[in-house]
Amino acid sequence: MTGSLISAAIPVIMTAMFVWIHIPRLDAYLAEKYGREFEDYASRTKKLIPWMY
Repeated sequence: MTGSLISAAIPVIMTAMFVWIHIPRLDAYLAEKYGREFEDYASRTKKLIPWMY
């Protein structure tokens, strides 16, 4: 949109960071904090990108 390669790369990098860094860390934290209750919730809830994480 701005004609800059960096501007185009930022959304890609942010998406990758959420998918491979932030979401797995949050899932691990919630699993540790809530245990079985979180596992039950996670098994019933659809993922944003199936089989990705």
